Amino acid sequence: MIATIKKLTPFHYPMLREWYEKWGQTPPRPGHFSTMGYIADGRVAGWLHLMNSDMALIEGIISDPEGVPSLRKESLLKLCGFLVDTAITLGYPTIIGITKSKSIIDVGKKLGFSELKEYKIIALDAYDE
Repeated sequence: MIATIKKLTPFHYPMLREWYEKWGQTPPRPGHFSTMGYIADGRVAGWLHLMNSDMALIEGIISDPEGVPSLRKESLLKLCGFLVDTAITLGYPTIIGITKSKSIIDVGKKLGFSELKEYKIIALDAYDE
């Protein structure tokens, strides 16, 4: 099956917000993610951030919680593969991802990522101050 991968638009945000909420996660504000957001098969969405270096970041991956698990997993692998290929094609050979999802970690390992357990993520959001 060939994945249908489309660019995310503001039209998608209400649906994505609902997905985050149904997974028990706080939806990000629309400005949190890059303009390089994509959705695979209408089931899984994610974003690619291009850094001011040779590094890219994949984040914000979310799926339709009411979808068939095996189809979500298939679309997740296709979307992540697409994001990795896009980053490399654009000249970003170092790619990192941020997640706590075992499914996403497993897909990342299939694509050649290594899990770095010794690091913790810290964040500052000046909007919350």
